[in-house]
Amino acid sequence: MADNLENRFLLELRKRQQRQRYHRAQQVSLAGIALAATLGAAHIKFKQSGPFLESNLSAGFWGLVTVALGAAIAGCWLGYRHRLRTSTPPTAKRLQPPWPFLKTPYVWLGVVGLLCALAWYRPAIHQDPLETITAKLTYNPQPPEVASPWPWPDQPRLHPAIVAFPVEAETSISTVAAYIAAQEADPYLRVKAIHDYVISRVTYDRSVLAGGVRPEQDAETVFRTHQALCEGYAKLFQSLGEAMGLNVAYVTGNVRRDFAPVEVIPPSLRYVTSDYDWTYHAWNGVKLEGNWYLVDTTWDDVDQADPYGYQADYLMVPPEVMVLSHLPQQQGWQLLKKPIRFREFEQQPILTPQFFSDRLQLQAPTRYRNEVEVEAEMRIQSPENYEPALTAGFIPVADRSFSLWDFLGVNPSEASSRPGLNPCQTLTASPGQHHLTCILPQQGTYQIFLFSEGETIDPIGQLQFQAV
Repeated sequence: MADNLENRFLLELRKRQQRQRYHRAQQVSLAGIALAATLGAAHIKFKQSGPFLESNLSAGFWGLVTVALGAAIAGCWLGYRHRLRTSTPPTAKRLQPPWPFLKTPYVWLGVVGLLCALAWYRPAIHQDPLETITAKLTYNPQPPEVASPWPWPDQPRLHPAIVAFPVEAETSISTVAAYIAAQEADPYLRVKAIHDYVISRVTYDRSVLAGGVRPEQDAETVFRTHQALCEGYAKLFQSLGEAMGLNVAYVTGNVRRDFAPVEVIPPSLRYVTSDYDWTYHAWNGVKLEGNWYLVDTTWDDVDQADPYGYQADYLMVPPEVMVLSHLPQQQGWQLLKKPIRFREFEQQPILTPQFFSDRLQLQAPTRYRNEVEVEAEMRIQSPENYEPALTAGFIPVADRSFSLWDFLGVNPSEASSRPGLNPCQTLTASPGQHHLTCILPQQGTYQIFLFSEGETIDPIGQLQFQAV
């Protein structure tokens, strides 16, 4: 009798200890889920903040996912073990199927929290692995082994076939492709002709940014309406290339925040679409003779009526130049041997293709954002026979009504005369060595724009300095 009482007492004691451990585990799981939700809310709130916050909260987000997933797994395991120990005879434990533990509410709470966190962080994040695999299997983008003809020194204007394009050959995408193929045999110049056709026939639809009504961006619609956003430019380029038998990819990703066209978007629309990523962009990859090259017809589309308007800066531009402003979602489309991540992307100085086609080198600073006391100094190296003058101007970020984007494609006589742009001092210490100094009048953050002034005035870079 005493043995039975002792056994029953020990059994109840073990059950009580199991229940206590189970409840403590539940509390830990709930705390983990609450922490995950808190981190997720913080990440959503500060997603549009500076790179420091975003980069750290991005890292925090993956911690969030780990915590939420861990909480879900812990709830599953503990629920299963609890049911085994409290509801199943010892002899049947091995035969008990694991499915009953799915009824545990904490498990579903953890799973739902995880899915919500993933959806809020990036609505298309569940598509990325599939897109990455598809891009790898379909295109297998690799760094090019042969340089392209960029910066096209012998082709400073529209392709002759595009200038003299007959109306009867412009009835469909296939007829346009057939005409270009018949007029040009060189594969690189064929791509240039496609590029020139797109930028000469399509205009950027700024009414979408102002009104928020987004028309279809498929190639046929763009070909018919002659208006598009970046997606439409890229899809028309892709369709023309594929109709010509070329291997052309549609690439999506993000551009630098300073290049996002936020200023032209009404405040009311920005408020309504506050969660939209205005840095989203689309461009193309094209494969020629076994090498992949990058093309952005949207950014090359400037006013063709302007004698300085033709631009091929982003026509098969070198990958190391493209990545200064474009970061693809699929890492392989960087076409770099050592791809960079988002934090590195946003920390790079903003330099235009013109900077590299002029064979300039920015010796200092090496980062986009910098802290100084009064003087913002920049050192640029150029070829010794470099004729244009290097100049700079600055403006407080708080008063900024334009960015480097606004200088691209404008009349060169107006480039460095924007109201409010304060001039900086330039000293050529020796042939090929240029020192630029901007005296910042007071504490605050300033945008500094770099120019190359010769027969034309070209924007070549943008930096940010904080006077402390």
